[in-house]
Amino acid sequence: MTSPLFRREHLFYLVQLVLTSLCLAIILKVWRLDIGIPFNYEGDTIFELALAKSIASGGWIWWVSDLGAPFGFDAAAFPQNITASSAVMKFISLFTSNPAVILNLYWLLSCVVTSVVCSYSMRLFGFRWAPVLLVSTMYALLPYALQRNVAHISLTYIFVPVICAYCLRIICGSQNKRIHGAERVVLFISCVFIGLDYVYNAFFSCLFLLCAAVVAAVVKKSVRPAVSVAPFVAIICIFSAINFVPSAVTWTANGVPPNMSYKSAVEADYYGLKIRQIISPAMLERRVNKAGFPLENENRFVRLGVVLAFGYLLSIFYALFTGPHSRNDVRWAAGVLVLFGTFVATIGGLGSIFNLLVAPDIRAYNRIIVFIAFFSAFVLCALLSDMLGSLENRPVLRTRKWARKSASIGLGAGIFLVGVIDQGDAARPLVRRYSADTAQALDEKDLVGKVEERFPNVRQIYQLPETTFPLDAGQNRMKAYDHGRPFVWSRALSWSWPSFSYRAEAWHERIGSLSDPKFLANLALSGFNGLWLDRYGYSEQGLTEVEASLRRQIGSPQLESNSKRYAFFDLSGKAGLISTNQTGPLDGPSPDAPFLGFASGTYQKEAEVDGGGAFRWSQRVSRLLLSNPSSTPRRVRFSTAFRSLPGGKLHISGSGLDMTVDLQSGSGDFSVPLELAARQTAKLNFRFEGNRVPANGDARSMYFQFVNPTLKED
Repeated sequence: MTSPLFRREHLFYLVQLVLTSLCLAIILKVWRLDIGIPFNYEGDTIFELALAKSIASGGWIWWVSDLGAPFGFDAAAFPQNITASSAVMKFISLFTSNPAVILNLYWLLSCVVTSVVCSYSMRLFGFRWAPVLLVSTMYALLPYALQRNVAHISLTYIFVPVICAYCLRIICGSQNKRIHGAERVVLFISCVFIGLDYVYNAFFSCLFLLCAAVVAAVVKKSVRPAVSVAPFVAIICIFSAINFVPSAVTWTANGVPPNMSYKSAVEADYYGLKIRQIISPAMLERRVNKAGFPLENENRFVRLGVVLAFGYLLSIFYALFTGPHSRNDVRWAAGVLVLFGTFVATIGGLGSIFNLLVAPDIRAYNRIIVFIAFFSAFVLCALLSDMLGSLENRPVLRTRKWARKSASIGLGAGIFLVGVIDQGDAARPLVRRYSADTAQALDEKDLVGKVEERFPNVRQIYQLPETTFPLDAGQNRMKAYDHGRPFVWSRALSWSWPSFSYRAEAWHERIGSLSDPKFLANLALSGFNGLWLDRYGYSEQGLTEVEASLRRQIGSPQLESNSKRYAFFDLSGKAGLISTNQTGPLDGPSPDAPFLGFASGTYQKEAEVDGGGAFRWSQRVSRLLLSNPSSTPRRVRFSTAFRSLPGGKLHISGSGLDMTVDLQSGSGDFSVPLELAARQTAKLNFRFEGNRVPANGDARSMYFQFVNPTLKED
């Protein structure tokens, strides 16, 4: 039989859930929402919608068969790997197949559950329920959450409070009961969930756990805290490694995809934390934006709002100015961890050193704010608990229950309203765009529906203009990932975006561009029977030329969107017209042609300034993959030129080769025939002996160049 105290505790968790839901509904003005349209309909949201659609279609986040035509989209090669979050979205997909609904509901659910988990973590320290309810709601509704919203599902922070609370318990273990039973189970689940989600929270969790272990060991003069932390750090690391396995497998087989070497150590400063942004009220963001501060980017999402910012400053005060006798105080511990997080993430901080010496992959250190925010909220909750206790014990109120309650409620409600109103201002841009996003989504959904209804034979659509992936910066009026929009609303169509493999890159080079006489014929011969034109992707003059070329070759578009942004051309009935407009034999680019992959040690492709071709910089050691995807053996020839500083040598090994290319003059040519068995991938290893190429302001490790590398049938 459950005790009244146990039932009362669970009732408060229900109150927490309702309070957060109510605040979220008011902030988002849910009465204006269409749950079937994504709350945010641009940029990274499109990529997240694509993954949600793959989940809803019975697939998973590692492979999306209807993107990246004609090969499919190997999404595991782009290691976001939000496995735990995707499992929740998979459950939601049992009730709806609309990717927008899945994404919207998951984000709303994450906000509400975060507040409940936060209140649970606060209650471990015996704080009063009233301040716990208030600060947990504000923590769940950080400007960070409202501004990232559905665009960054990977950055939800449901279980971060559990890790943070454990860090405090490690440092202040003598004041609190030992961790066991249900608490240990919750901690284990939290570590597993964080490990199986995007790497940022896992990385920061390990940092804070290790920091807590070191601080506790110094204060207590014992290694026992470090021993108690080790299993949970290991759990996070093990499940993070498991989470990375799909990416590691595809990278090993196919190489690290094109354009993936976009991260550098200097970006730790570019996306670093700014104290000014942490403590600025959310309502001042528009004024700050006009001030023109440098390096303003996603790091502006770290604002805590006026109430939690006070907790941030107060925690630093506790860390710096409380005496040795307070070192077992949880507020001092929270302050130390706030200082540690700030030192790690601030521009020019410890994170920059880590990225320079270890790896540049964790570049957006501003995302540590959800940990700093919890410790700030924790200190604020402790202060409010003390204030309420002091208020209730004042002689003038002790005998007047109504006055005591009124004073407590008034104080708490005032602080809460100030905090929520200020933080809720961060959702203003999201609310403001509902109407425009809804109109745009319905326009695209309508056109895709008409294509599927009127052209049932169309199965594979090529999209113009071509855009890069990842780091799609947009093109003219097109925004990042805009080519993913029609896929979200289609049922049985395959789309060419994105090109995200060396096989796809080689195929794109073989089919050419719209200016090539055989381009449309190559599309038809590759299985494409539809063409999708996004007019926003061209300048006014460029669009005129593109549409004139299309009308000359295949006529006018069969369909246009209501906004006139998109045009659709049916290629399925134009094979004869296409062939009569081309010159030369129409053998077409085989999707099974051999291709090169750059497995490791090279950077993304660059173009010669003088138009002399393309090249890739290589580190001292690199590896290339030579792949034959066809079902028959192929005899191929790999050719490239090399460039480096004079006086070097390049050793080449693998696939029966063991030779040295002399680069004493700083350049050299290389060509070798190879036999590739059916569906075989051969490896060539390159090791350079010579000097590194100096480049001021460029953190890359560059030793030599591959110039115009090609793999052709011999």
